[in-house]
Formats: sequence, C-alpha cells, structure tokens
Amino acid sequence: MGSDAERDASVVAQLLAAVRSDLERVIRPAIADLNARASAQMIAEILDYLIIWHRDMAGVIGGLDERLRGLARVEQPYTGWGDMFPSQGRRNGLLQSIETLLQSGALDGVQCGEAVAADLALFEAEAQLRAAEMRREAEQAGKEVKVTAQRLTALIEPHPIGNLRRVSSFSRVYGGYSKDTFLFDLVDDVAAIESLVLRRDLPFGPAGTTVKDEFTLLRRLFDRGFPVAEPLLLDADGRHLGQPAMVSRRVAGRAGTDAWSGDARRCDGIVRQLARIVARLHAQNPAELGFVLYAGDSRAAVRAYLEHWRDRWHRYRVHPSLTLAAGFDWLLANIPALEGRSVVVHGDVGFHNVMVEGADITALLDWEFAHVGDPVEDLSYARQFIEPLGGWEVFLQTYMAEGGAPYRLQNARFYEVWRSIRNAVCCMTAWHGFLDGSYTALKTAYQGIVFYRHFAQDAAAQLTKELS
Repeated sequence: MGSDAERDASVVAQLLAAVRSDLERVIRPAIADLNARASAQMIAEILDYLIIWHRDMAGVIGGLDERLRGLARVEQPYTGWGDMFPSQGRRNGLLQSIETLLQSGALDGVQCGEAVAADLALFEAEAQLRAAEMRREAEQAGKEVKVTAQRLTALIEPHPIGNLRRVSSFSRVYGGYSKDTFLFDLVDDVAAIESLVLRRDLPFGPAGTTVKDEFTLLRRLFDRGFPVAEPLLLDADGRHLGQPAMVSRRVAGRAGTDAWSGDARRCDGIVRQLARIVARLHAQNPAELGFVLYAGDSRAAVRAYLEHWRDRWHRYRVHPSLTLAAGFDWLLANIPALEGRSVVVHGDVGFHNVMVEGADITALLDWEFAHVGDPVEDLSYARQFIEPLGGWEVFLQTYMAEGGAPYRLQNARFYEVWRSIRNAVCCMTAWHGFLDGSYTALKTAYQGIVFYRHFAQDAAAQLTKELS
C-alpha cells in the first residue's frame, strides 16, 4: 500500500480498536442475555482480526508473498490480503496459481510443504499480533487512571467533608465529552450522608479547559450566592486520580426539560428564573471573578477570544476545512459593537446545563466556556432552547427588567455562526487527540467523526446566509 493508504488503514484500525475497547469494557459486562453475550464475543474476535489486518499485516504478507512467488513461477509482485479481503484480486491470483499447481501435482513434496508453511506462518503471525494488540490495549487503559472508591477515599481523607470520610454508592455518569463525571456519597458509621459529584479532566480535552480554572470561578460565584454546585475539593495536579479533578456538592434536580416542559405554569416560572440568573451573571464585575479586562474598543475581548480559538484550530486540525477557514475570517472581520461593557459570559446556557427541582432552578452547570465577552452571546445561545417552549419573549422581557443588555439581532446572528464554529473546533481537537494517541476513547472518535460534521454543516449553513 502507498503511504496515504497505509495511514488510512491505520486510522481505521484505531477506530476499530476504540469500538472493541468499549464493547469489552462497557457493553459486554452489562449484557445479561446469554445469546447477546455470545454475539458480543464473536464481534470482539472479528474486530481483533480486522484491527491487525488493517494496521499490521501488510509487512507480514509482503514477506510471505516473496516465498510464494517462487512456487507459482511468476515474477509479478503481488499485494493484498488473501482470504480476509477477497476483493484483493492480485494476491488471490497468486494464491490461485499455487492452488492450481498443488491440485495438478506439479509441485513436489518440499514445495507443498513450503506452501503449507506459508499459510501456517500467516496464522502464527495473526496470533502474535492479536496478543500484541491485547497488550497494547491494556497499556492504553493503564494510562487512564481508573477512578475507584479507594482512590476517592485517599483524595478525601486528608480533607474530610463534614467529618465524613468513607465513600459509598459510587457510579459513573454516562456521557462526559469534555470531563468525566462520577456520583458518590460520603458516609460515617452512624447515619450521616453527603451526596457529591466528581468531575475529572480528560487526558486530552476538546475545549482545552481544566477543572482548576472552573473550581476557582465556581468558588467565587458560590460565595456570592450564585446558583452553582458548591466546589469543595480540588486535586489540582491529578496526583490521586491521574488528571486534575474537583469535588462539589450534588444539587437537587435534573437537567433537561422532560419533567416540566408540558406544564405551562412551571415552564413560564423556570424560563423567568433562568432570565434572572443570566441577567445577574452579566451584572457581575469580571475582574472580581478573576477575568482579565480589555481596555479600549469594546470588541477587544471578543477579538481576543476568537483569535484564541482560531489558534487552537490551527494547532490541532487534522484536515483542511473550508468552512472553518472562511468562518474565522468572517467572524474576525465582522465583530459587532457591544451595547455597553463586556460581561462574564457563561458560553453554554441551555437546559442541558440547568438543574431543576420541582418548579425551581437549583444550579447552572458546566462553566468551562466562561469568558469575557458580549452578553448577546449567552442570549443567542439560550434562545435556541427557550424558543421551542414558547418562552422567548417572556425570557427577554424578564432579562431586560433585571437590568440585562439589549438583545441586538445583528449580534445574535454573529454568535449563531460562532457557536457552531467553536463546537466544530472542539470536535476537531478531540479527533486530533484520538489520532495521535493522546486519548483513544470511543467518545473522542465519535466527536471527531459525527459531532464535527453536525457542527461544521450548521456553520456552513449559517455562513451561507450571511455571505449571500
């Protein structure tokens, strides 16, 4: 294979290895049905062979073919993958030639032995490569320190929370594309209990953010009475859990709208609460929350933030993107003027990040995109979640009544383009981390393949409207 084809085959092998890893570590242990478990086992073993044939077998079969060409009495070099990929006609032609000679009796006993030995060498090479792949997978898994109740206890013991030290009811939360999340309880020997959340940085996070920065911001917000999960403990150097991690108090409620969107009265109240929370955030002094203030042009903070993300795209892109190139060019040339001063922007205001208990918002989550910028960025982002509920006008009226900045349509359209560009860059960054081996989890590949296309397509559609 040529170098491009070899690289493509290597990427396919990495993807298949990620699929197999999740199949073995996550899916198979959760399967109760015996027939389904047997099917999963067969899938895993088939994936073993596909992985090594895509990544490792080209050199093996090249050497074997040198031996076989002498038997077939041909000079033409053959490449291909034999019975694994029947469409590889040139190698099959070589094998067919030898098979015909064997069936016609044209080869002597020594030559027959050489032909069979070539097949045996192929099978032995497969077995060795499968074993090597299992060792490689184990080494890769070892790079990511597994969070256990014992490791959590070691983290918490020097800093007991409410004099509670013993970890119980430990579980991992599904998802976590930028952080790993775990739920656990702290208990004592009587009846006391404290429900907590652990968030840990990934080995290669798509947004380049860390819980160290988030912890400091959340502490300042919580101390001001803001509705966030109270941060309690920070493992800044990752000594206990392999990556930086933070522990916070668990807040009541659930994220999402399923529990209340059908109740008009509750929906109205929750939308109004969110408007007040966002207005209150935008009223905070950025410097008091630890953010750098930009002097001069009110657009300076937005420009600096865009340039940061453009540089991140240049650093981690793995393939060209006409949409992202044109998108950053358009964004930097069309930064809208701000109405008033720059504010602290959450960057991801939506009901997926809003905890609701009954009819009350208990917390606004996931502050990793927080930065100084235009308040309309948050409004534009929130609108896509609020408008389908019929609550956009109520939200905007409440926000303005609480002292919020005017909602400027020109600015909002700008940030509609921006949010998809930013999210596409996150996904491409994740894909870079997958391909270079920094973090080969299946969810990282999923971001790079599936999510990237979703956001890049949306960015292209938004740009087309703006450029037409």
